Amino acid sequence: MASQRWGIRSEEAQQQSRHRLFVEGIDTSVDRSTIEYLLEDISIRIEPLGPAYSIKDAADALHPHHPDYYFLIDRDHHHDDFVQACWDNFPDPGKSNLLVWPRRELENYFLIPDYLSKSAHKTKNKTDLKKCILKHAKKRLYLDAVNITITELRETLKGNWIQILKNPEDISTKDAAIRKLKGLNEFNNHITQTNDTLKISNIIKLFENTLKSLLGGKNTPQFGHGNWLEILRGKHILRAVLSECFQVKDRDGNVLQGPQQMKYVLKQLVQLDLKEQPDDFQRLHEVIAGQVGQA
Repeated sequence: MASQRWGIRSEEAQQQSRHRLFVEGIDTSVDRSTIEYLLEDISIRIEPLGPAYSIKDAADALHPHHPDYYFLIDRDHHHDDFVQACWDNFPDPGKSNLLVWPRRELENYFLIPDYLSKSAHKTKNKTDLKKCILKHAKKRLYLDAVNITITELRETLKGNWIQILKNPEDISTKDAAIRKLKGLNEFNNHITQTNDTLKISNIIKLFENTLKSLLGGKNTPQFGHGNWLEILRGKHILRAVLSECFQVKDRDGNVLQGPQQMKYVLKQLVQLDLKEQPDDFQRLHEVIAGQVGQA
């Protein structure tokens, strides 16, 4: 039986709270319901705000005016240093109150075998769960490695490679404007850099390095090697694992599938005692509780 936490607030108290945590998705999303249960003993409203880029933009725009608004997104393409800085500096009055999951998606945390095996709805033991996770991770390995490579290239080429001009006295006529454009070396430099970046040899090297990082020297995903468990698309793997290794029934005995099954399993897990949660879940609870004043 799941152990309970003390001090759970009423729905009325939640609605009246000035503190808000914005997460990805819509009202019925897994992110919202899961985080609500994880933080159910803290007086904070959990609200969905669409995709990650919308949340990041909102975080940048709103934090000076709403210091009690916090924002949480999936890791996606963000690098370790950016993710770590978000947690180390939270809350940073000079920047946004943004937190980024260290793992690719929220669902990746539920692929941790020791954690997932605590579910009351599993139909297989931990050993079989691990085999199932590995099987479905292997199916996604090369697709995700290619997509990570594409995303990395896209982010690299999107960089701030030329500065906007600011002095109108330097460009007072059409001819002066054209001369200025023709004289900007950044265009040619960027073409050269882009051509170098998109050489097939460089693309393959980036892919190979991505694969090496994911697998940690192994030929297939193995627990304890590489960062595949953190970086592969956990949402798709978890959905397949739950379908194969779990059974959830509603009060009428009907078997739940898809998003309903996932929500039910995740709800039960995040309602376990806080000390049984993954480290990042505990850390989120700690920092949010500290901000709300309920640490």
